[in-house]
Amino acid sequence: MALFELILIYFGLFVVVFSELLRLSWNLAASPWEIRPAMMLRIAMLAASIIVGVQIARRFWRGIVGLVTNRYDRAPEAQVGVLLDREENAALYELVAEVGKLVDSPSPDEIRISHEPECFVAELRSFGVRTRRRLILVLGMPHLAVLNVSELSVILAHELAHFTGGDTTLGVFDYRFIETLRRALFEMRRTTVYWASPVYWYCRAFHRLFLFLSGPVQRYQELRADCLSAAAFGGKLAIDTLLNEWLLARQFEAAVVTFPMDAHGAPADDDQDVYTWFASQWRQFSLAGHDYLRRRLAEEERPSILDSHPTIQARIETMQYYPPRDLEDTRPVLQLISQATALASQLHQVVFSRTGDDIWPDSVANSPRNSYSCPLPSDGRLLDRLAIANILKFRTQSPAITETCG
Repeated sequence: MALFELILIYFGLFVVVFSELLRLSWNLAASPWEIRPAMMLRIAMLAASIIVGVQIARRFWRGIVGLVTNRYDRAPEAQVGVLLDREENAALYELVAEVGKLVDSPSPDEIRISHEPECFVAELRSFGVRTRRRLILVLGMPHLAVLNVSELSVILAHELAHFTGGDTTLGVFDYRFIETLRRALFEMRRTTVYWASPVYWYCRAFHRLFLFLSGPVQRYQELRADCLSAAAFGGKLAIDTLLNEWLLARQFEAAVVTFPMDAHGAPADDDQDVYTWFASQWRQFSLAGHDYLRRRLAEEERPSILDSHPTIQARIETMQYYPPRDLEDTRPVLQLISQATALASQLHQVVFSRTGDDIWPDSVANSPRNSYSCPLPSDGRLLDRLAIANILKFRTQSPAITETCG
């Protein structure tokens, strides 16, 4: 019905404008010679407005199609990672369901394990006579290799809170809208004189405006998810998990680079995969190490209005007011995974068979990632060098700070 009404509106506008053009043409033919230049100017301006309006209407129509259909969706590569069987991994599914109840979230339809050091949720939505959707929870194998059940629960609460707030549903439409604009701008830039088209600047202005306005919304969603997570499991555990997760992602990237390989590119030890190697190299810091990391991040992080995530310092300040919880489950997460060794070996092959940007895709099919990790700021490499190098130096000078896990 909405589509039919939209067609009627456009048809009515076309009839009105075309009738006005005919009226001006008739008046021009019947008018004296001295006023014809002014009449011709009005007709030319109206004709130009019609051309621009048709172009904008065409782009708008394509945008509507891209917004409510899967025309511009990527291939369902959200089949990222390995799908965990619900029966074989009942313990993990039960943990997710229990955490979901704490944040009033629906249970995900699928839990997948990715080779990446990142946890996120996404929503796959298809439109038709009846709208269908699938809720996807993706957990990183590096997290499962070194975190305990309580730390994973904090991350689960944060991710499932995105389902509670409808963030993933909004993300589908946000992603499709921005993707439609991006494609339109890309197509127009392929022409020689795209800069002379008012339609190009119209689309470009909307693209920039959307990016400008979406950043604060996404940061608010992340802080709200942090609040729900900290309320469920305590501010102290939530802050410690956030800092550990930041270190985890950077240390895993280093583990991939330093993983021992033979001359043929095979593991030097047949019984070892990159996740086992990473767990053996994993270093978890004590409170003194966390305090140092917090100071370094506060000094080096440079927030931007376009950032999708708030700074780690802002997230810590939000969660620190929640009281701690006494109960903590220190069991390794791998105890909840059936055939964890085979799963790690399978994902190990994925890590070393993909290169470049293919390893870390930005989105899943038609939905952006609502991820737990904070993307690095624009000076992220500098931040890595300064923060990690100084932490390692600080750890070397103060051995009591470090606790070896694994």
